[in-house]
Amino acid sequence: MPEEEDDNRLLAVFLHEQIHWFEERHDAATDRAIKELMQMYPDPPDHDEIGTRSEYSTYLHLIVNWLELDALDHLIGEDEARALTDEDDSYRWVNQRVLADTDEIGAVLKRHDLIIDPGGQ
Repeated sequence: MPEEEDDNRLLAVFLHEQIHWFEERHDAATDRAIKELMQMYPDPPDHDEIGTRSEYSTYLHLIVNWLELDALDHLIGEDEARALTDEDDSYRWVNQRVLADTDEIGAVLKRHDLIIDPGGQ
């Protein structure tokens, strides 16, 4: 693996964990967004099959992984961010939804004021 790819993967992991801290500080908004995501995706795969800890965690990772993609887009560019997300098998179903429904999930996060503004937060 080229060094740049390795650096980008490490960056993605770092961002992912930092975003978990962000959503913990915005738990009420996160819960409201999750309720909306549950309506959009009423039948997710069993969490044990897709690497999440619970059904709640599956929906939570739709938020976290979308925010991770958005941050990577700003830092390494859209094409590389999307390719990196597509290659990540940790949350395969979640990442497939994030990549296929980027605008729709983003609209949910925007409605609940969960978009991270690097210049404002």
